[in-house]
Amino acid sequence: GDGIIRTDLTGCVERWSLVGVRTSLRRCDAGKERPFPIATTRDGQTIAVGRAGGGVDVWSDGGASPRTLAGPATVAGLALAADGASLVVVEDGGTVHLLALDTGASRVLAQPPLIDSWWHAVAITPDGRRVVWGDVGGQLGVHDRTDGTTRMIAGPGGELRDAVVTPDGATAISLDRTGTLVRWDLAGGPATVLATYREAGRLVGSLDGA
Repeated sequence: GDGIIRTDLTGCVERWSLVGVRTSLRRCDAGKERPFPIATTRDGQTIAVGRAGGGVDVWSDGGASPRTLAGPATVAGLALAADGASLVVVEDGGTVHLLALDTGASRVLAQPPLIDSWWHAVAITPDGRRVVWGDVGGQLGVHDRTDGTTRMIAGPGGELRDAVVTPDGATAISLDRTGTLVRWDLAGGPATVLATYREAGRLVGSLDGA
């Protein structure tokens, strides 16, 4: 909680302290026409940002220089495990990849029927056990890394744009493209509409999930 990491449409990546000190982590790439997905661990020691030419730049242990991991040609969504050991990458076509940050090894978790979008809903529970993502039909995919199973939970809204999970890993909150906010029981219970807004935005989860 001592600063923020930001990126913009040109691909600049900056670290800002809460007293206004700015550190540039990656130069701008003029001409990019869509946001660069970004993910960080809560302590800010590991940062992952999509690259214009494909793949992901990763900063570890608070370092100023990234290493580049191979990945999809266009990265549409990112989520980091709390321990910074693994990264979930969603590409424009909707394929969900799991990358090990120590080796760069990648495997496909799912190929849901997503459509091209500026971002895709994707999150990973704090214990790293479950990966969740949204599909174009408003369903939430849940992959359990302990037993390798994947299931889809039906929802009340449309294409999911963003998702966060609670610290206990039991619940996900999503926002769809129409502005519908939904609570999901990751054990398979019914999805519940919490609110409806005029338009979709982004979600930020609190430390205690309240």
